[in-house]
Amino acid sequence: MILVAQCLLRPGEHHLNNAGVRVLDGRIDAVGTAAELKARYPYDDVEDFGAAVIVPGFVNAHTHIEYSLMNGVVGDVPYAQWKDALHHKEVLMTAEDWNDSALLGALYAIRGGITSISDVTTTGASLRACIATGLHGAIYREVNAQAKEDVGPAMERADEDVHRWRHEARGHGLKIGIGPGPLYLTHPDVLAAVADYGRDGTPIEVHIAGTREECDFIRYGTTPFYYHSAQGATPVQSDALLPMGVSSVRYALNWGLLYAPNVMAIHCVHVDDEDIGRLLDNDVRIAICPRSNAKLGCGVSPLVKFLDRGLTVGLGTNSPAAAGMTDMLAEMRFTLLLERGISGERYEAGDGEDTFLSAKQMLHLATLGGAKAIGMDDELGSIDVGKRADLAVYDLTSSVLQESASPNARFVHGASRGDLMMTMIDGEPVYRRDKGFLIDVDFDRLTARAVEIRSKLRA
Repeated sequence: MILVAQCLLRPGEHHLNNAGVRVLDGRIDAVGTAAELKARYPYDDVEDFGAAVIVPGFVNAHTHIEYSLMNGVVGDVPYAQWKDALHHKEVLMTAEDWNDSALLGALYAIRGGITSISDVTTTGASLRACIATGLHGAIYREVNAQAKEDVGPAMERADEDVHRWRHEARGHGLKIGIGPGPLYLTHPDVLAAVADYGRDGTPIEVHIAGTREECDFIRYGTTPFYYHSAQGATPVQSDALLPMGVSSVRYALNWGLLYAPNVMAIHCVHVDDEDIGRLLDNDVRIAICPRSNAKLGCGVSPLVKFLDRGLTVGLGTNSPAAAGMTDMLAEMRFTLLLERGISGERYEAGDGEDTFLSAKQMLHLATLGGAKAIGMDDELGSIDVGKRADLAVYDLTSSVLQESASPNARFVHGASRGDLMMTMIDGEPVYRRDKGFLIDVDFDRLTARAVEIRSKLRA
């Protein structure tokens, strides 16, 4: 089968006009101009999308899709208030609620051209949603323990889940990893235990330096986070844990976490040049989530510094409860404009032709950059022969940038979710604009469940 369109965008390479992709057995078999492919494979079926662009399926480098039905449930408040309110909503969710919320989140991702995710969960709902819908990527089992005596049992339960999830994920293009809970909620022995667990190359993720509250807790021992129980307000960590007097990055290093061989750090908002150097020295990859960080008043990740220093960076949407929507086009556009506004013409990486962050570089972060961040760039993130045929096709006829000289800019600045014509995973269409979802899912049941769950959460 050959897919052709007016333009084909390839992260890290020059775009191709009037080009296409040959798909065979779920993989990309050939890439070239439409004329070349039709001549070389005259008996293949050809689908011509016309004035459209073919791009790699987006790789969402960080999300929590099981929170999809919490979108908008918590008010428009700063991070500390949001986190406290979210905690009270979480306890209302049943196992079935988490599963249905994650499944809806996976469908929403596919409807936005996302074909791979990097997701953090304790319930495993996101793994089940990926298996049901075909999404690829990495699923990390989060480990939570506040008391030292709880660390061992928590790690044992996590280990059981990791082994079971690996068995369930086999053959689905999914990696299973592990990671500690938020640093201000987690006993430091968890960090050491996760680091030891990951010495064999098991993927590790850690939310780090994402908020000023977290950094102040690590450095000074102060935090506004108090979770309420029947016994009254209790601090989030034992008061036996003394302030460390260091940055969050240094704290994670002190407990060995960032020395593991396969680590991705999430957010990295409040980091200085010394922290960035430590991340680089230990080959830690980064996933940034600018829109949710801004929405919750957390700050801005120093993306330009990361790129100038040579760090591997992917773009993520974060939890739908935080960001409001799982939309990689919105994430790219917001990040690009934000970073240009902050950094101006300081960006000098790449081939030297661009003096500030480009649309082409942003598309790279949302595709191949995310694939590299989760350690799956051999399979995902670009339109290259041998990789999985995970693709998205967008209609360009409604773009406000019809005459743009740069196809990358035309797409990043001008396209929207409504322009999506098709999402393909492993060579099979899973969504078409004219047909809807092509997945064996009971949509009527999910729609009813969404109303039911949201009503309970808002009560």
